[in-house]
Amino acid sequence: MNETFLSYSRKDLDLARFLKQHLESYGFSLWQDLEDLPVGEPWRQEVQVAIQKSINVLCLITEDFIASDNCQWEVQQALAHNKRLIPVARIGFANFQRLGLAIRELNCVFIGDEPSVGLKRLVEALEFPWGKTPGDRLDAYLDFGDYRLPLLRNRYYLGRYPRGDWQIVGLILVPHKDVSRHHATLLLTDNRWTITDGAFTFSATGKFLDWASSKNGTFVNHKPIHHQRPFFYPLRHGDQLRLSANCFITFREILAAGRELYEDKDASQETSW
Repeated sequence: MNETFLSYSRKDLDLARFLKQHLESYGFSLWQDLEDLPVGEPWRQEVQVAIQKSINVLCLITEDFIASDNCQWEVQQALAHNKRLIPVARIGFANFQRLGLAIRELNCVFIGDEPSVGLKRLVEALEFPWGKTPGDRLDAYLDFGDYRLPLLRNRYYLGRYPRGDWQIVGLILVPHKDVSRHHATLLLTDNRWTITDGAFTFSATGKFLDWASSKNGTFVNHKPIHHQRPFFYPLRHGDQLRLSANCFITFREILAAGRELYEDKDASQETSW
């Protein structure tokens, strides 16, 4: 499986090749369209599959990257598949306001005139364990019983059929008949994960616009969250979320050393719906 997908503008090909060469010398596997795209194959389909198989998506941020429709499409695909985005830019680049919110909220790895200057930090970022992001952000995941979903964004919608702009909010599908289409909202605020019943509507800058409650309510450790008005309930490691009578999800924080990720789990455990 390809560990990292490299998203870049063709005008930055020299820097992209430098990063690929040096990161592969550290043992990483990078997918680059000019070298890994099979001749004669539908390029967009191949790129989509490569992103889906990757763990990380490395975005080489430049003015040309921002102007490239293909690069923006690749970012959208990475967000849709909940991939770990790692932005890389040259020292001095400051035009982040032209980027979507999903990338602006992330810690960027900066590279100097001698690219190897920032290479060590980039290697460290790629070596972060599953679910961890560079920096001091509180990382966590949702445990559905038979699979785990890392919370790599700052806000998520949970529901039977959640809808929203990938650049603003992540979407988590919970295919249970008693779960509302737009059932609950997860928000990272002041470096702490919180949850509210129903759906918040966010602006392009992540600010609150509107709110609507769910049909059956949201519970944390069997206690209902206030559903007459928006209220973000602070979550703790091990809290059990209930979205319906038979739909349970466990919230777990990822410890600094990633110890939580390697605990033995009962192989017979299944999703609770």
